[in-house]
Amino acid sequence: MVADSGNYTCDFPNLQPPQTFHIKLVVEPVVITVKEDGNALLPCSLSTKQNIEQGHFDWNKVAQNNEKQKEVFRYNQGRHSNTGFGSQDEEFKGRVSHFQEELKHGNASIIIRNTRLTDSGNYTCTFTEPRQTFHIKLVVGGVLKDRSDKNIRAKKPFITALEQTKDWSRLQCEVHGASPKPKVEWKDSSGNILPAEELQVTDRGGSYDIILQTTVTKTDYYHCVVTQEEINHQTEAKIHVYISGSTGWVVVVSVFCTLLVGGVILTVLVYKGCITLNCKKGSPADHKEGSAVPLNGQPRPTAIKVLVSEGSDVTLPCSLSTKENIEQKLFDWRKHDGMTGVFMYDKGLHHNNGGSGQDEQFKGRVFHFQDELKHGNASIIIRNKKMADSGDYTCFFPLLQTPQIFHIDLVVVSSPEPNITIPSDTDDGVQLQCEVHGAPSKPKVEWKDSDGNILPAEETQVTDRGGSYDIILQTTVTKTDRYHCVVTQEEINHQIHAEIYVYITDNSRGGWVTAGLIGAAVIVVIIVAFARKNITRPDTGSTPGTKLHGH
Repeated sequence: MVADSGNYTCDFPNLQPPQTFHIKLVVEPVVITVKEDGNALLPCSLSTKQNIEQGHFDWNKVAQNNEKQKEVFRYNQGRHSNTGFGSQDEEFKGRVSHFQEELKHGNASIIIRNTRLTDSGNYTCTFTEPRQTFHIKLVVGGVLKDRSDKNIRAKKPFITALEQTKDWSRLQCEVHGASPKPKVEWKDSSGNILPAEELQVTDRGGSYDIILQTTVTKTDYYHCVVTQEEINHQTEAKIHVYISGSTGWVVVVSVFCTLLVGGVILTVLVYKGCITLNCKKGSPADHKEGSAVPLNGQPRPTAIKVLVSEGSDVTLPCSLSTKENIEQKLFDWRKHDGMTGVFMYDKGLHHNNGGSGQDEQFKGRVFHFQDELKHGNASIIIRNKKMADSGDYTCFFPLLQTPQIFHIDLVVVSSPEPNITIPSDTDDGVQLQCEVHGAPSKPKVEWKDSDGNILPAEETQVTDRGGSYDIILQTTVTKTDRYHCVVTQEEINHQIHAEIYVYITDNSRGGWVTAGLIGAAVIVVIIVAFARKNITRPDTGSTPGTKLHGH
């Protein structure tokens, strides 16, 4: 054991001369290494493998630096930290669980889920009978991710477009007050590192201001990536740059020619009677609402739908209308028509204090509200929601005089980010298009300028894909500014936005636009003339004419 470490002597006092040997013993603790956001198994087992179900063991994190010793997990004759026993440190609540079935074999190992950098340190596992202490060192390795909301030294970059022409754009990335000194890079949408000007660095006594500029020559999304490996921080800002070049003229001419040719062909087809124009309104009878699917001949009770974002905690409601005390009752939470055990309570015994049958997916993550049982409340809370948790849940009271079952439809969503594109650059301005694909609940989508003003936009295009939604919203802007597409899903308290910088330059495309408008007007006149001629032509019975139907 680690406690055996120290200096030892071996004496021969009766020899002539007496001799003494000195030995220094160093016993290293077991070292467990895991990555951040992973799961760490800390081993602790009696060599005798004696049953410890009625025993007592404590897990503690050894005091380090200016911190005090922290209680990680405590077990005593069936009671433990996940049932309210002991004084578990807030840092470990909801993340630590033991292996109930292994206690009979003397195994007091624990698992710490969603490991954090602060979990690193020395841990002890102590048995009271027999008196033994095991030492474990946990090392949590960091991963690069955005830590700007948790570490004041981790900074986010800011992008500006300093100058732009129709052929190129000069971009600047700024980072202020970063510590330690970050690495700053420009990348395109494919992740390629872009050539940039010399890095401008200002040292402000341990914190750094960084400026990095680059010039781009094609339409794309560009990212300024900031990395601080010493604190495992990496974040980025992005900007969409539209380079018009000479392609704008080609597009205008191509569109004009296409409209002109298409209009002539359409006019000829209508005149020859090859196309019949038929406008028909649908009737309400054509649209029928879906009905509930019977279950064993009876309609299934309406399920409560709960929407929650991935990584958060959710409460699944289940309460008896009578509010009778259920402390001595049985209720069983299951997922997918009773196939997966989520949480079971039976007269005080439940999954967190020795009850068996809980699916591995939910171990250490599901808790009930003990003080609410007296009011008939069997609701549970599931922590750190995962996409795999989505599904149908039931809360069943099988032993009531009238058995009751409650249905909850849980939907865990990972809300998609909006994507901005520029479909066209017209004489009236730049058309911006915002797309959201696969949104789990119908979101509200808005265009805003840099001052937060909501911009007028075209009608929202919504595609319902059986519970998920694709949204397209277009607007046209006429001045240089930063524009935001803001997506809001109030049902899950979620809001996200994408940003684009638009640089408007004066150009002389008005001639082409005017020509396009004249061409379009000519097409309209031709169609109207032929249509009028066709309508007024008498029906001779021998020459088929175009029939116009209106309802």
